[in-house]
Amino acid sequence: MVGFEVFEEQTSKFALEGREQAIAEAKKAAIEFSKNKDEVKKLITYIDLTTLSGDDTRARVEALVDKALAPVQSDSSLHCGAVCVYPARVKDVTNHLKKKNAKLPVASVAGGFPSGQYLNKSKLVEIEGCVEDGATEIDTVISRGEALDGNWKFVFDELAEQKKACKSAHLKVILATGELQNDDNIYKASWAAMLAGADFIKTSTGKETVNATLEVTYVMLKAISAFHKLTGKKVGFKPAGGIKTVSEALEFAALVKVILGDEWLNPELFRIGASSLLDNMYTVIGGGVAGVCCVQELLQLLEDSPASSTSPEITFVCGKSGFIKTTDQVTRIGEVAESFTVKECQADSFFQSDRVQVIQEDIVGWDHNKKELNLSNGKSINYGKLCIATGAKPVFNFVGPHVVCLRDMDTITDFKNRLSGARRIILVGNGGIANELAFELKGIEVVWAIRHPTIIASYFDKQAAALFLPRLQEGRPEGTVKTEAKRDRYTVDNNNQKNPWTHGGCALGPHWLAKLHQGTEESNKARQLHLITDVELTDVRNFMPGDNTTSTLPESFTPDSEDSPWKCLVKLTNGDTVGADFVVLAIGVTPNSEIWSKDCPDLKLDEEYAIVVDSMLRTSLPDVYAAGDVCGLKLADNRQWTQMRLWTQARSMGVFCARSMVLGDEIEPDISFEIFTHITSFYGYEVVLLGDFAGQKLETPYDAHVRCDENAYVKVLVKNQKIHGAVLIGDTDLSETFQNLILNQTDISEVEEDLLNPLFDLEDYYD
Repeated sequence: MVGFEVFEEQTSKFALEGREQAIAEAKKAAIEFSKNKDEVKKLITYIDLTTLSGDDTRARVEALVDKALAPVQSDSSLHCGAVCVYPARVKDVTNHLKKKNAKLPVASVAGGFPSGQYLNKSKLVEIEGCVEDGATEIDTVISRGEALDGNWKFVFDELAEQKKACKSAHLKVILATGELQNDDNIYKASWAAMLAGADFIKTSTGKETVNATLEVTYVMLKAISAFHKLTGKKVGFKPAGGIKTVSEALEFAALVKVILGDEWLNPELFRIGASSLLDNMYTVIGGGVAGVCCVQELLQLLEDSPASSTSPEITFVCGKSGFIKTTDQVTRIGEVAESFTVKECQADSFFQSDRVQVIQEDIVGWDHNKKELNLSNGKSINYGKLCIATGAKPVFNFVGPHVVCLRDMDTITDFKNRLSGARRIILVGNGGIANELAFELKGIEVVWAIRHPTIIASYFDKQAAALFLPRLQEGRPEGTVKTEAKRDRYTVDNNNQKNPWTHGGCALGPHWLAKLHQGTEESNKARQLHLITDVELTDVRNFMPGDNTTSTLPESFTPDSEDSPWKCLVKLTNGDTVGADFVVLAIGVTPNSEIWSKDCPDLKLDEEYAIVVDSMLRTSLPDVYAAGDVCGLKLADNRQWTQMRLWTQARSMGVFCARSMVLGDEIEPDISFEIFTHITSFYGYEVVLLGDFAGQKLETPYDAHVRCDENAYVKVLVKNQKIHGAVLIGDTDLSETFQNLILNQTDISEVEEDLLNPLFDLEDYYD
């Protein structure tokens, strides 16, 4: 057996000739490796999955073991090279492996890690304890002080004793190359370790200022090659510290191949300290439109690029139900506006790319400092960049067995079941959901309570709302007839009650009531609706014997009866009480940010509890983004865009968030944030809203050009001969023209008087 006596002779032969050429060759080979999915996946088998934190717990260590055993859910054959923990946690690893009836190398950083400034007898005790607890690999560290003093025999003797203490466990010797000052010392340290019996030599602890580099790796690999030539023993190599990307890891693997050959590229002889390679590069939370569109755009952006992670680059946590909302039949109208439908489907069947890992769990907590997300199944995952798209939750002021809080498709099934056999409902709310519901319901009495003087006041003024009233009473019409239009123009002197406005609440979605099919045309004839304005709900309770209602309802409505009492009694702010079978609340939403802001004071929220984002959808936390209803985006320098928590905005935010996460500052803010656009339908009318359509941001005075008839309403807001907003109901032919005029802030002084003249071809004029 070769001993320390050959140290001087062998280390004197060290030369750096050929290093630059070898590194260049390795980098070229790494590029080819990156194009091969199998080569990228091999990196997983080389990883020593590590946790070395002062607050490591048994639960965290067990989660690490689970991840090492199954780092990629879609490929059960893959597992990491080993798990590495502090000595005190070795028993946690071995016990958990035993419980799971699984095998995996167990490494521990014993022997004075990371400084090496310990008495060797204490190092030996630590090593022996780890081996006794089941460690199969010991990652020790050399005494750099002795090495820098040139006392290589001391280094050798100390390591030789540690090798004996390891018994059958492998000894992996960390050289801490960043502190050895020069290549000559690194080469000598490599030989001292191998002569002492090291099974692996390793670059760094990860705690030094300079960690693994290709230049240092070349020196250590040349030492391994020379040692193998002299002794016939194959010593393993492990680069560690600072390896953050797949391309970097592949360069180290390629250099091993260049110097030592393919036979070294297996977990028995090659490991990497790069646990972050298993972190999910892009993690998206939320199965709504914003989250799904973000994942779709990420896939498109990554489609033609080499693999950049050993595991799927995108992790999509969609919630326990597994259902997601996808957009379909997307039609672009002009530069910005889009029309589309929204569908529900299963996440795992929708995303079938190898680059997406779908997790059907909820988020129950997180630690942004560790980039760690806690799942409802008790497991945790790490992220590289995170998109929070958890949407909004309904405002639920009243709770009870006879109260339904209606937000979107998730609650339609329950609502349909309650409708069966019901005689009367109380509908509360005046947003998009409530208005669509009031229009669609058939075969049941509807008492509709709103807090505004007119319907759909969140979006339209009194004049526009009047257009909807006939259809509100009739229900959905078979069709409309366009008659002679009349035009009007008035000046708005101040924003007051005559021009009502509130920020939109409910997340509107086109065609969301498709699930609410209620029967035949005959049921439409039985439609009964009573509207009560300027009221709010104050109380909901069970209907008790002796209760009387005070509200004056139409004679056609069912009278109170002791033989068939109502299930609940509702009290309104005007003093009226109304009996009903159940109450439907559709009074708006609030951002679903609580899980993120809890115990995280660094995450900034606005006055509505939305997560504050900048123009790139970045939050106040590094590498954390937000999109859709959960975030609050205020563009102070843009008067034509307002966030209203609509599905159209969720889609554009999700798409742009993906681009921001991948491309960063290389992209400009998206054009979809330069002008507000929303295409939908109300009461059977096609509706287009553009820019500052309600004059919320316009300084008075400004002009409002209006054209209306019994089947259409068009309003255009003009100030200083420029269009700032438009509302088009029923007649949407000019929507693209108005969109462009708002975007470009075109001077319309020459055509303002004929702006809405049906005999004037405005579209042709600006073509």
